[in-house]
Amino acid sequence: MCNGKIMVGDRVEVSPIEENSTARTYVSKVETSDNKTVQIHAPFQNWGCSKLPLKEAYWLRFISGLFRYKATLERYTSVDDFQLVEFQLIGECESLQKRDYFRLSTGIPIKYTYTEKDELGKWSALRSYDAMAINLSGGGIMMTTEVDLAIYDFVLISMPLDDDDMLLVGEIRTKDRFEHCGGKFRYGIKFRDISDIDRDKIIRYIFRQQNLRIRALR
Repeated sequence: MCNGKIMVGDRVEVSPIEENSTARTYVSKVETSDNKTVQIHAPFQNWGCSKLPLKEAYWLRFISGLFRYKATLERYTSVDDFQLVEFQLIGECESLQKRDYFRLSTGIPIKYTYTEKDELGKWSALRSYDAMAINLSGGGIMMTTEVDLAIYDFVLISMPLDDDDMLLVGEIRTKDRFEHCGGKFRYGIKFRDISDIDRDKIIRYIFRQQNLRIRALR
């Protein structure tokens, strides 16, 4: 059951309402809230403040209770030299699973290889490439690369997280091309056959990074 209680100081993630689970995400904290509206500090991504468009719909995800609301961005205000953003909540809150909730916009250099399963069910690497992880969650990753891959291709990802060098298998689920970025591609990738231990490592890493970013707002 979703209690939907928003508390002042709660960490909140803001992302566009899209089907793609790896859509870009911004992080902030709650300044004020009532039953209909919530004010947060100006959200930021990759350590820089972001100006989000007015009157568009977003998901607001709250770490304290693992729930989310749909909301529209109504206005920007300034209080004591702080820029605040006011959202109008839409409908009832929705409960979230822990593995789906924790998500981080980031910039981690990674390596990946084409991979496939052999007859014994083991993953084998075919060729290695460089990429940049720009979004990370316990369920998947978004990366950019110059290589043209196909939807449903499998990749073996080597990703450093603090002192861990993680090796993860992913399946490409979404694909976009950006001509203005040198023809780079952006891929949404869902982890496959990930262990609970590896998933928890990713979630703990994201939680640590989110805490650092929230402290930067204070």
